[in-house]
Amino acid sequence: MSDETKKPDDNAPAAENGKKKPVMLVGGIVGLVGLACATAFMAIPKPAERHVFTGPYVARLLEEEFATNLKDNDHSRFLQLTLNFTYMAYEEAYYTKRMTDPLYIAEIKDVMNRVTFNKESSSIFDPIGAVAFMEEIREAVDPVVFPVVVGEPEAGIGADEESGLAPGRSFREGTFRGAFFDHLLSVDGPEHTLSMDGADPVSFSDSDMDVPVYDSEGRVFFLDVTRLKPEFVGDVHVGVNGQIRRVLREKLLAQ
Repeated sequence: MSDETKKPDDNAPAAENGKKKPVMLVGGIVGLVGLACATAFMAIPKPAERHVFTGPYVARLLEEEFATNLKDNDHSRFLQLTLNFTYMAYEEAYYTKRMTDPLYIAEIKDVMNRVTFNKESSSIFDPIGAVAFMEEIREAVDPVVFPVVVGEPEAGIGADEESGLAPGRSFREGTFRGAFFDHLLSVDGPEHTLSMDGADPVSFSDSDMDVPVYDSEGRVFFLDVTRLKPEFVGDVHVGVNGQIRRVLREKLLAQ
C-alpha cells in the first residue's frame, strides 16, 4: 500500500528525555558549585581593622600665651611663650577634644612651670640650649597631651565604662607609652589579677588605687582598681592615642 501506516517511533520520546537528563544534571552541578562557593566566601573571616597613627598634624599647645618665671634674678625674670607642636594620632580631632578638659589646661601649665623654674635665660636662648629646651618641653608635655588611657572612659582620662578600671595616682610617672590599639590588659575580677600583653599576672586588692602593671618589655603603668566591677573578666585596651613629634617656637621672649 502506498499509504502504508507508519508505526510510531517508540524510541523518540526516550531519546528526547535522554537529551534533557544530562542538561538537568549539569545545571544541578553548577548550582551546587555556586552554592558551595557562596558559602565558602561567607565563611571567610574579614580581616581585623588595623588602627595606626596618622599625620603629622599641628596644633597650639595652649590657646593663650603662656608666661612663667625663670631662675634669673631670684626668679623675678619671666618668660613668655607661644608654642605649637606636631603630632601623630589615630585622629586629628583627638586633641581638640582633649583641650576641652579643664584638667588638661591646669596640668600643662604645671608641667611648663616645672620645666622652666630652674632655667636661666642664657641657656634658653643659646642656639644649642634652645633645641634642648624644646626637647625637654616635648618630653614633659607628651604624657599630658596624650596620656595613657584605659579602655573607653566617658571623658578625658576617667574610668573605663565597661570594666571600671582607671589610671592610677602615679600614672604620670609610668614609663609605658604604647599605642592604645596595640596593647591588651587581661583582667580577672574574681581572681584579682591583671596581665599586660601576656606578661606575668599582677595581684591586687579591691582598695588599691595605684597598682603597678608591667608589660612584656618591663615598662610600667599604674591602675586604680577601686571601681573595677567585681565580676568583670575580659581584655581592655590600654595605651596612648597619639604622640608629639616636635615642639615648635612661635614666640619666646624673656623680660
